[in-house]
Amino acid sequence: MSKHHIEWNKCIDVCSDGAAAMIGKIKGTVTRIKSVAPKCSSSHCVLHRHALVAMKISYELKTVLDQAVQIVNYVKSRPLQSRLFKNVCEDIGSQHQSLFLHTQVRCLSRGRVLLRLFELRNELKIFFTKQPGSASPNAFVDLLHDEVWLIKLAYLADIFNKLNVICKALQGKTTNIFTVNDKIFSLENKIDFWIECVDQHNYECFTILNDFLKENESQVTSDVEKNIHEHLISLKKSLKEYFPEKLQDMNWLQNPFANHTKPSMLTVSEYENLIDI
Repeated sequence: MSKHHIEWNKCIDVCSDGAAAMIGKIKGTVTRIKSVAPKCSSSHCVLHRHALVAMKISYELKTVLDQAVQIVNYVKSRPLQSRLFKNVCEDIGSQHQSLFLHTQVRCLSRGRVLLRLFELRNELKIFFTKQPGSASPNAFVDLLHDEVWLIKLAYLADIFNKLNVICKALQGKTTNIFTVNDKIFSLENKIDFWIECVDQHNYECFTILNDFLKENESQVTSDVEKNIHEHLISLKKSLKEYFPEKLQDMNWLQNPFANHTKPSMLTVSEYENLIDI
């Protein structure tokens, strides 16, 4: 900045991912910027906050997620296994012939990973059954025959896909703080609705899970229902924790012609000018 003669006092805000190297109180980048630009504010990246919300999950569902990742990595980490699995899919005319590799860094990629895994569950059973006797394939076959495990997997595929949709909506050139606020507020309302549906034993809002239940004439056990309910409650709590900001005081910016109470950020004279508009 100094080399190119850019004045620090013109920096009004810095956005970071919340890592210690960025927001540390002593040597953090944000702290050092504020030392030369005292009026500069700071904010936490919306996409990173959304990813942090998605990462919080109960032990029971985390176990299913970890096992699903183990299945994917077992196939994807070995070129020979990937080719053999593709051959199995081709032989039985499957719509998909490969799995997506899961990465912890992009935790919201879980939606696509889990959905593809769920869609290929029957092909995977055939594939692992043909594998030479070893602990991992046998354990995977047991999981893929376990209806309760599949119900949990279907729910995880549903909820992460929904979070993926929100994540994509938070991106793009036309996105601004108001559209982000609207999307987060909408997600809060949707979570309330999903909780209400689960309490009524209605899973239509989770299409993958609902289709699986109908296809197999199954029901969600009380223990699994409790896991889903607790996860949705936790999701809502995390959302409020990472997105505490409310923009009601800035509604006048979106629609200055509507009747508003005086925003705290405006002086009396500024508010009178707003009324004149």
